[in-house]
Amino acid sequence: MILLTPQGGNTGRHSLPVFLLFGAGTVGAAILAEVQQFAPFESTNLPLDWKLSTTFSDQLTVIESRLDELLARWKPDGDHPHRLNFIWSAGAAGFAATEEQVSRELILYRKVLSSIERMTGRYPTIPATMVLMSSAGGLFEGQRGVTAYSKPQPIRPYSRLKLQQEQLLMQSSARLTKLIYRLTSVYGYIRNHQRRGLIPTLVANGLAQRVSQITGFSMTMRDYIWIEDVAKYITRILFEDPLLATDSVATLASCKPSSILEIQHVVEKTICRPLYLRYSPEVTNGVTMSFDTDVLPSHWSPSELATNVRKIVNDVFTHHNTFLATK
Repeated sequence: MILLTPQGGNTGRHSLPVFLLFGAGTVGAAILAEVQQFAPFESTNLPLDWKLSTTFSDQLTVIESRLDELLARWKPDGDHPHRLNFIWSAGAAGFAATEEQVSRELILYRKVLSSIERMTGRYPTIPATMVLMSSAGGLFEGQRGVTAYSKPQPIRPYSRLKLQQEQLLMQSSARLTKLIYRLTSVYGYIRNHQRRGLIPTLVANGLAQRVSQITGFSMTMRDYIWIEDVAKYITRILFEDPLLATDSVATLASCKPSSILEIQHVVEKTICRPLYLRYSPEVTNGVTMSFDTDVLPSHWSPSELATNVRKIVNDVFTHHNTFLATK
């Protein structure tokens, strides 16, 4: 868990929020970087062992105590943080997760939500927000032309997990503004310690002249969104009070679905060499899905796929190909 506290400066401590970020993978790390660009924050890593449930509750207690200590430093002069922002972008479970894996993850999520309820309950005068990263791809798998009125139809353990997480947050009695963002397929830069989706994998394997294993069909359509668009949007929301007025559930999508074949051509054109693809005979992720523009929230503006693929490639060469060594 990462605790972000204002360093002060011209704006003053009291005008900036405190962030508690649960999960620093692809999405969480991008939000962390964007927040730190927005204003000066001190970053503190607090241990939270997602693999060892026996110590998880004790570590949450330490996090709560750390927040108590932090807020106590504001009390002598009557000052306090502008807001407490809790962000859930954690989770090791993916589309192929088993019932056992998602059950374990749900237990940890419940513990974190209970901890957040305790923290907000102790400081009723400080406004608080919780942001939950959910999955549009999971909730609407196989649906085309998803609109604002479409109902989630989870068909996998992972999909049911995301819906349960949403429901638990909305049912919580905590004094929180509750923001749920259903993300389509997020793609970003190539990092060895982060999960890769289709696009970064094709870029990495294409530059290294490796074969990419595909579990869909060449014409399988997906909606892809750029990680920096997601991070910028959510950071803006969390720094602008008028946008935090009510609870909301929003879908972040490009509304321009792309096939695997189209993405292959974009990557090949960018890296100036052919890709080597091997399509799996066992297709576990081959259904098409798409989203209509009425699902999009205001202020959301997705960027163009080809431009972002060039950013990924340029980033690889900036880092001297260090991310190509590991698949």
